[in-house]
Amino acid sequence: MAKKRRKARRTRQAQSQALAAEAEATPTGAKGEPSAIGQAPTPASMAPPVAPPANRRLANAFILLFLAYQVLMPLRYYLGEGGYDERFSWRMFSTLRLQRCSIAVTEQGGDSQDLGPRPVDLKSELHVAWINILKRYRPAVVEKFMRSRCRQADVSSVGYLRNCVDTDGATLPPLELKLDCDSGRVQTLGGES
Repeated sequence: MAKKRRKARRTRQAQSQALAAEAEATPTGAKGEPSAIGQAPTPASMAPPVAPPANRRLANAFILLFLAYQVLMPLRYYLGEGGYDERFSWRMFSTLRLQRCSIAVTEQGGDSQDLGPRPVDLKSELHVAWINILKRYRPAVVEKFMRSRCRQADVSSVGYLRNCVDTDGATLPPLELKLDCDSGRVQTLGGES
């Protein structure tokens, strides 16, 4: 044990002697800074900073543009487009997902004997995920589903009705759409589109 201590002490002494010898050999230090007060700085310490290479500037510009796009893209929903499609917006500020909505899709037959619109059983026609998308009113999905119902042989028009209750319990105006299968026109009969 004593041998190990003596060996460690000798190693420390040798290292400190080597550091002292190195410090005496270079009076300005390793980085060109003055080692004593009042000593003039060397030309290496006065050199201007090196400008970043062009590829670094290009990378920085790309990063800046990417971050700006990530921040500004969701703003278009709040600055004008609006509607019910929040896929590319900041949903943390939104209450649309918290609204409780119900939908009904009806078809009108083309026969003169048909007395009125008949309801479409959405649970047997669609997966629950698509029903939820219809409840959130994504216009492209709603219109595509209504047009698919028009392909049935005995359908002349398709209706879509959406009723929602807001987070504060207030009933929102119903949204009602009607698609005339012959003309292919979608009419908004109530609510916002």
